[in-house]
Amino acid sequence: MHRIVVTRRYLFCYGTQPNDDYIYCGEKDSINHTLIDCVFVKKFSQEVISWFNVTNSTHLNPSIEEKLFGVTSEPYVKTIVKKFNYTLLFMKYYIYTNKLHTSPILLADFVNKIALKYKIEYIEA
Repeated sequence: MHRIVVTRRYLFCYGTQPNDDYIYCGEKDSINHTLIDCVFVKKFSQEVISWFNVTNSTHLNPSIEEKLFGVTSEPYVKTIVKKFNYTLLFMKYYIYTNKLHTSPILLADFVNKIALKYKIEYIEA
């Protein structure tokens, strides 16, 4: 929202990175590319949403805005919507931190980490 998330684009401008290419696809890095536009992120995002729907017996299909800011108008129980929004928020964190550490974004790894977060935060898994 305030564009304070550090991307390779900014690091390249400050001379701390040799280029401003996104690590997963090689296109120019930006906040929008990191969280929305990258084909690898789009695929991963869809995998996470599909996993969530299967795991929770839901049929959530958020728009781009809802992926970024959270779902508010779905006809589901509030606890499911809260859990889904938490999952989306953690997904963005997972993508960003894996990018910083040049680690791959993998559904199995994400599922293990989010399951642990559900337990820590007392969210029904």
